[in-house]
Amino acid sequence: MELLKLEDFLSIENVRKIKLEKSNFRYAFYLLEKEKRISLSNFYLLCSYLDNIVDCPDIIATEKKDRMNAWKSAIISMYNANNTVLLPLAEVFNKYVIPLELVFELVDGICKDLHFNRYDTFADLLNYCYGVASVVGVICMYIFTDNKLNENLKQYAVNLGYAMQLTNIIRDVGEDFERNYVYIPQELLTYFNYSEQDIQNHTYNENFYNLMDYLYEKSIYYYSEADFYVKNENKNILKVPEAMKSIYFKLLQKIKKNNFHIYEKKVRINSLQKIILCLK
Repeated sequence: MELLKLEDFLSIENVRKIKLEKSNFRYAFYLLEKEKRISLSNFYLLCSYLDNIVDCPDIIATEKKDRMNAWKSAIISMYNANNTVLLPLAEVFNKYVIPLELVFELVDGICKDLHFNRYDTFADLLNYCYGVASVVGVICMYIFTDNKLNENLKQYAVNLGYAMQLTNIIRDVGEDFERNYVYIPQELLTYFNYSEQDIQNHTYNENFYNLMDYLYEKSIYYYSEADFYVKNENKNILKVPEAMKSIYFKLLQKIKKNNFHIYEKKVRINSLQKIILCLK
């Protein structure tokens, strides 16, 4: 199977460069045999590329919407074997029998950032997390399991997606605000009496710590739910998502250990730690 190159995408349109090397998932991918690793890398490149279209500051909103709609058409032609540029992706989706509607759910999930920069309730936030993270996990499970997905594995992927995206949201509160995005639901900001002005001012107070503790416990809950759904499954086929989970869980614990000091510097897990976590 061929590995897609960024130039293949640039032949269609031009956005910022995507580097797999910077991904938290890079080392986990190497736990897979070569063919699956290439399949997963090609799918990851598609996800990152679409995400970068939406995030790119040099493209106006209407053009972003047009490009994402064009990509929906490109994906349809890919499924119909009419798009030679995306042939390596077509091989992935055909080999693992990944439903087209799941891929469209992913595109629509990424597009939510074009329509919403605030969420009213936690339920609204979970719906967003599903579209940008959980559905990615479900699609990946088709690859990990050779299209032997069952309901437990699906729920594992959904809950792990919730947990990992909530971890990202906790880590990136300040950075997201600079882009005029507040993913913390408005109902929680009100309940904990922590305002957007407080976010802008990088305010650390009791209300902030209570809010962060709440989001931390929510994330922990979904990591636990993911564990619950796979306790009787074959862990060997889950070595990659489990490695990803260990990296993100370690990241969440590091944020907690740093007493949620998220505004000064982005909390990261270094490469050596990632390798050790994957080997475990």
